[in-house]
Amino acid sequence: MKNRTIKIIIFLTALSLLGLIIMQLFWIRNAIYLTEEQFDHRVTLALRDVLGDIEKYNTEKPDSSKSYCYFSCSRDKSKREFIQTNVLDSLLRVHFSYQKLDTIYEFAIVKSKNDSLLFARKGSIHNKISVSCHKAGLSCIKNAGSYYLEVYFPKKRHFIIVQMAAWLILSIIFLLIVIFSFAYIVMTIVRQKKISEMKNDFINNMTHELKTPISTISMASEVLLKSDNSTSSERLEKYAKIIYDENQRLYILVDQVLRISELDKQAYNLQKTNTDIHEIIQNTVSSLCLEQRQKQVKLSYSLNAEKHFAVIDRMHFSNIIRNLIDNAYKYCDKDPEIFISTYNTEKNIHISIKDNGIGIRTEKQKHIFEKFYRVHTGDIHDVKGFGLGLYYVKTLIELHGGAVTVKSEINKGSEFTLTIPLS
Repeated sequence: MKNRTIKIIIFLTALSLLGLIIMQLFWIRNAIYLTEEQFDHRVTLALRDVLGDIEKYNTEKPDSSKSYCYFSCSRDKSKREFIQTNVLDSLLRVHFSYQKLDTIYEFAIVKSKNDSLLFARKGSIHNKISVSCHKAGLSCIKNAGSYYLEVYFPKKRHFIIVQMAAWLILSIIFLLIVIFSFAYIVMTIVRQKKISEMKNDFINNMTHELKTPISTISMASEVLLKSDNSTSSERLEKYAKIIYDENQRLYILVDQVLRISELDKQAYNLQKTNTDIHEIIQNTVSSLCLEQRQKQVKLSYSLNAEKHFAVIDRMHFSNIIRNLIDNAYKYCDKDPEIFISTYNTEKNIHISIKDNGIGIRTEKQKHIFEKFYRVHTGDIHDVKGFGLGLYYVKTLIELHGGAVTVKSEINKGSEFTLTIPLS
């Protein structure tokens, strides 16, 4: 029910956010359209003022040094009116600037009867002007009512967007902040839910792990308490050893949890010394007593690293090797085959521990070094552990300035490689 509630809340929040984004985009589009309408209105006002000012320049006699556009009168073809095109251009520029319009424009004078072009400023494209333009009839010219002025702004949309740039940028920034915040909150909820599930698994595993030795100690203690003078010393020694072994097991389990607690507090003070890696590998493997395990373990070495001394903490490095070999043993559904090898690169020594176990799925490999994470092997609790071993390995290797990587295939086994700096 809890998971379903979280999903519903995330869905509704995402839906609300999507609606907010759509509404914001809608208002931005409307704001652009409104600004375009205001732009068109200011163009109309500017053209009206231009045609009012140009009238006084038509009373002068034509001057050969100036540029003119002539109009034929409808009644007397020999009589022509004119407009000074350079003056018209200047007036357009002045009034457009006054109205805070774009000063990049093109204009043309067109005959309305057959839409023929009488004049176009150099660079003007009449087919563009006819598609999207502002028109004004040349009623200021006597007997020239059948002509009109067309003005085209090739960068109109760009000019409007630049004018609205600050407002648009702020809107986009705020939208991105909202989207990022929502994504971060969802990721945090999912991550916390995952951590909560892993902690619950950890508590269940720890309870199971602690329950077994406690039960065994209780049973052995009860037998010893009921013993009398007739009880043989061998039997007493047997149950005393059971209590001792289970007590050691409890100590190891508690020690694992305490070590992780120290890692979280960053309380580790590594006691580094110049150490023979090959020696510590062999000593650690010997201490595991693999030959006495229930499964028959086949162990082989290929210690080819010529430079095998590194500055490490002996105790923690031994624990790292122990954890990886324990995993190779535990996560194997047949007799384990463990292959340990070393080799050098320019500045590092690499330690590889390869097994023939059940393997790890590709999508799970990126999670195996997370605290409390355990690869599920089903509902049966046949593999013991807290999900802390590989987290410990990764953290301690990184504290040594190294790294750990994994390669694995299902039903073919896994290979963990430790990289340690030589100096």
